[in-house]
Amino acid sequence: MEFIFTESQPNLKSIMTPPIPSKNTVPDWYKKIRPNKELPNVKACAPFLDALTSGYTVVTWADIEITSGNESPEINIKSDFRLVNRRETPSVPTTDEYYQIEFTWLRYWIPLLPEGYSAIITHPLNRLDLPFTTISAIIDFDTSLPLAIGQVPFYLKKNFTGTIPAGTPMFQMFPMRRENWESVVKDFDPNIAAKNDAYISSFESSPYKSHMWHKKEYN
Repeated sequence: MEFIFTESQPNLKSIMTPPIPSKNTVPDWYKKIRPNKELPNVKACAPFLDALTSGYTVVTWADIEITSGNESPEINIKSDFRLVNRRETPSVPTTDEYYQIEFTWLRYWIPLLPEGYSAIITHPLNRLDLPFTTISAIIDFDTSLPLAIGQVPFYLKKNFTGTIPAGTPMFQMFPMRRENWESVVKDFDPNIAAKNDAYISSFESSPYKSHMWHKKEYN
């Protein structure tokens, strides 16, 4: 399967990085975590790493200088292409942690997916260290050619001043097949629970990663 990203104008890739596999944006703080058998942490959690490395990530192509203000920050970006827009009124409820201004990332790459697929656009998963929060959306990128320049809303944290460096993940994108689903709720079954417990206890360690987990490929 292919997730296609097309330039919205000539030579765009000479100015900004195309969406890249999220496995190439794993943060340094995660790489520095050491596994601990006595006090398990996220380094031993395959689902946590899957969230970091799955899908494709769009990164900033220029430094963003943030100067704190009482109600509105000053933002300076040196780029021939606008990177951030702003809307003075938030679209969704926020907390006092954020400026009451809705900013948007400008999305210049045109996504196209195979028929029957949508894309989840969301804040980079497990990236609580970032000084902003990007709003999530699901877009059907297979039905028609999307607008050349899209906008992805985000909210900026008040306590941040400094530089958001070029190469910082802005948002993550996951292809998702559209299917009809129906939820089913079942009563507790002690026989199934006993079988699950016996199965898990039969492994010395990491039963999920060694016997349940499937490798995901995003290149």
